[in-house]
Amino acid sequence: MSAGGDRTRAIPLDIAGELAARDLHGPISIKVENVPVGSGLSAGRNNWDGTWSLTIDDLVDLHFYPPESGNDACPLTIRVLGADADGFNVASTVALFDLVPAAPDATAVDDEATGTGDEPTGDGGAGGNAEEPAAALAAAQRSWQEAAEKRLAAAMSAWAQEEEQRLAEARAAWEAEAERRLHQALAAHEAEAARHVAEARTAWESEEKARLAAAEARWREAEEQRLAEARAAWEQEEAERRAAERALWESEVEKRLREAEEEWHRHEAARLDDARATWLKEEEKRLGIARAGWDEEWLHRLETEKALWEKAAAERLAAERTRWEDEREAEIDARLAQAHVAWQAEEARRLTAAREAWEAEAARSRDDTEIETTPDAEVEAGAEIALETAPPVSVSDPDALVAAARAEWEDETAQRIAAAVAEAEERWRSESERRIAEAVAAATTEAVAEAKATWEAERARESAGDELARRAAEDRRIAEAVAAAREAWQSEETERLGKLKAALTAETESRLAAARAEWEAEMRERLSEAEALWKAQEAERLARARAEWAATAEARLSTVQSAYERAAREARAASERAAAAQAEIQARLRTHDPAPAATSTPGAAAHGPGPGPVPAPSSTLSGEPPHMSDFPIASPVPSQADAADPHAAERAARRREMELRRIAAEKAREAIEAAKCEAEQAAREIEERRRQARTEARRRAEERRRQDARRVKRTLAASGRRRRWSATIGFGIAAGLAGYLIVSGTIDPATVWQRLDGLQRQVAEEITTGEVRVLPAARDPVHRSRPGSTTRAQ
Repeated sequence: MSAGGDRTRAIPLDIAGELAARDLHGPISIKVENVPVGSGLSAGRNNWDGTWSLTIDDLVDLHFYPPESGNDACPLTIRVLGADADGFNVASTVALFDLVPAAPDATAVDDEATGTGDEPTGDGGAGGNAEEPAAALAAAQRSWQEAAEKRLAAAMSAWAQEEEQRLAEARAAWEAEAERRLHQALAAHEAEAARHVAEARTAWESEEKARLAAAEARWREAEEQRLAEARAAWEQEEAERRAAERALWESEVEKRLREAEEEWHRHEAARLDDARATWLKEEEKRLGIARAGWDEEWLHRLETEKALWEKAAAERLAAERTRWEDEREAEIDARLAQAHVAWQAEEARRLTAAREAWEAEAARSRDDTEIETTPDAEVEAGAEIALETAPPVSVSDPDALVAAARAEWEDETAQRIAAAVAEAEERWRSESERRIAEAVAAATTEAVAEAKATWEAERARESAGDELARRAAEDRRIAEAVAAAREAWQSEETERLGKLKAALTAETESRLAAARAEWEAEMRERLSEAEALWKAQEAERLARARAEWAATAEARLSTVQSAYERAAREARAASERAAAAQAEIQARLRTHDPAPAATSTPGAAAHGPGPGPVPAPSSTLSGEPPHMSDFPIASPVPSQADAADPHAAERAARRREMELRRIAAEKAREAIEAAKCEAEQAAREIEERRRQARTEARRRAEERRRQDARRVKRTLAASGRRRRWSATIGFGIAAGLAGYLIVSGTIDPATVWQRLDGLQRQVAEEITTGEVRVLPAARDPVHRSRPGSTTRAQ
């Protein structure tokens, strides 16, 4: 693929010749760098970053198309990439050089431009003008060379700078590539070495395990009998000890349960009394506040209703008063008009009769003149009849304000009636006086005044008596109405107060029940959280203690096992050496005297063990060869009989060898007994340490239980609700939880006692089996050692 460049000026690139000159063969690829912008190649792939990628096939007839700017002498960097020799799929630079595209030969160019060359000229090849083309060609060549040298110098300067930069970059890339390949090779080598080491370790571990398994099997076979006897004795002793501990524990548990129950009953009674007293005080206080609020509210409501009722009553009274006054005034006016008309008629009639009588008797006697007052009496009687016949105002409302308003209204009405009557009387009196003065000139003023005073006094007396009686009756009626209204109001208020008090009491009870339920739920939640936290911490502690105990037991087991194996190896080596010594002695005896050697065996049996492997002396137990100095036996002194007997020396030698065998057997037996004693001492030491570990574990468990109890106490105290937390040492945290559940009232005591019975059975089972468990209800781990775990610990 080609792109860009002036195709009219194609410059050939001889990259293949450069590769051949540098002896570069094989699977390689070429990358052309620093290709100027606007230029291109006739083959290959343009990477569009100033570089071209070429293959070997692209190098055939390869041309460079310079940019149109005319800069032909631009050096190109040729990078040769080869495959990695280590087999990795990574290309590395195998060669780096610069190549300046060279234009075609100038002579050929000038020949093509001028048309001169090998072709004949127009004049048949005559050479008359041959010097001029040569001079022109020389001048053109000099100018071209000068221009080429300038371009080459500029290109070389630029190339040198770029080359330095590219060399630095290439050196950095090469060093990074070399470092990476070195790291890869090192990692591969380390992985291979690790694999070989792992394989060797696996093979060694498998062989070691097989050897250790065989040794352990042999060791276990030798230890089974002794362990069986020790286990039987230990089980009997442990059963007796467990029975005694269980009896003591049960008695202590019963005592503490009784004390816990009594303490709980006492504290519960005190708590209930305190709660009841507090509730009663708070209830009385709340009822007093509520009663004060009720009284104030009802007084306010009564005052409001009273004001509304007074306002309505005043409005009704005003309306009734207006209507009655209008009706009464109309009726009074009508009656007064009628009375006035009748009075005028009657007066006229009487005046006429009186005038006639007066005129008749005037002459007879002026001293006996009697002033007729009948019209006045009749007028007063008519006014009284009108007042009595007036329709009374009926007021059915018994309220005190209505009665007061009515009394005031009746007083005002009576005053108005009295004023009207007085005004009528005044008019009538003035008219009567005028008429009497006109009609009766002889009537005396003293008689008229006396009659008028008498009439007015009588009328005032009658009016005052009627008014007092009416007012007294009205007061009694109003008092009765007020008493009835007050009694009805009091009964109604008492009923309402009772209903309101019952509702408030029910609401208070419901709120107290809700608050108590919420508090119990919160306490159960806090208790569950505390129990979960304690369980998690206890499980973690148990796992940690178990891991420590297992590590310690494993270390002690390995130590004892190695010591026992070492003793066993020494014993076996001693036995093998003794057998070899016995075989050597027998061979020597057979060499010197085969028959006596055969007959000497029963005698030797009488002095020591019979045929078979005989342990070597104690020196062989340490790996050293046996010496005769290890057997302190004095050399026999030959007697005269022995000197006469030619075989006496041999027999003495045989006796000495048999004595040596006996002594060696005794020393081997002593070494074996010492090894057994050492093993037993180690076992007793391990058992003692295990017992101390169990005691320490129990002590730590008890300390943790106490700490948990104190932590739960602090948690409950911090929550603002104090409760009795009784944790016993025998039960640990289980009895504490059971006591707290009884105190808080979350479960009934029967369930708690049932759980405690189950706890006793579980603890007894754990003591028997020696297992470490977590109870479902109490989560109280009890550390015991399984009887069968002695073998594993040793």
